Amino acid sequence: MHTNYMKNFILAFFIFLVWTTFGLWIYSWLSSDDTVASVNNELIEDLEVSSLNETIEPIIETIKPIDSIIPPEIVEPIAVGLVARAVSNDTLFSFIEGISFKKDSVGIIVPESSIDYKYELNNYLYDNPDLELHVLSVYSPLERLEDSNLGVQRGDLIVKELVATGIESKKIVVVSVIEDIEFDKNEIYNKGITFQFSPLDQNRIAALKPKFVETPKKIIFYPNFSDTGILQNDELDNLMYKVKDIMDANPATKLIITGHTDDVGDSQDNHLLGLNYAKEMRWYFKNKGDINPSRMKAMSMGEFRPLRNNKTASGRRINRRVELQFTK
Repeated sequence: MHTNYMKNFILAFFIFLVWTTFGLWIYSWLSSDDTVASVNNELIEDLEVSSLNETIEPIIETIKPIDSIIPPEIVEPIAVGLVARAVSNDTLFSFIEGISFKKDSVGIIVPESSIDYKYELNNYLYDNPDLELHVLSVYSPLERLEDSNLGVQRGDLIVKELVATGIESKKIVVVSVIEDIEFDKNEIYNKGITFQFSPLDQNRIAALKPKFVETPKKIIFYPNFSDTGILQNDELDNLMYKVKDIMDANPATKLIITGHTDDVGDSQDNHLLGLNYAKEMRWYFKNKGDINPSRMKAMSMGEFRPLRNNKTASGRRINRRVELQFTK
């Protein structure tokens, strides 16, 4: 009897503890929500605008502009070797590779990547006929000077290229510039030429005197012949410059271009071959030397005016020629 009583008492006490614990947990949960809500309400009601500003401003001050966090990209300037500038000194165009020359040498080197410089200059002068082009040609005081200023001599080579492109020689001025030059290990300097446009100097143009050029009665020229015609080379270019000087200095002079052949093959074919050679020369003088085609006549004598006997190889070679004759 006593044992059963104790078991019932323990069971009842355990159930009481469970319910008490559960009740306390419910009470604490409800009380915490109310407390938090009341605290939050008091904070919101009592918080002033000034205190908000005091809190926000330090935060804003810690925020840095994005460009101060990320360093700007460093862009290396591109080295430019050849530049042409307008009257305003603004860059019109440029090429990475410049016109170079070797120390103590007159010759110039125009890289393939910059070969279009002369066409750019020609087009700009064509669009701006009231301008002239200054060729700034540098040379070093340490270079040997034999006949004349190396800067002038190199500049004159540029002038020949520009004239062949179609620019009037009177609109080109060579300006020799002496400066300290750092040659590379091969004694090459690759910024030898710069171009600057300026207003056309009418007084300089008026003061130009036509230079005296001796006019030969006849020039015999031996081109490089091929199956497709006459091949261009330095000898042909030099002949073109010479013919242009003669024609410019003598406005009334006319040019007769006559093609000659050997006697190998049909005489009629040889006549046409000689005529084609003469026509090619006239075309070259017109397009490269800007010589008026109305002042030039192309004709052929074929095989009928030999200088040597055609029975030998050397004789046939001498007979294959083009003759230039200047007439009034």
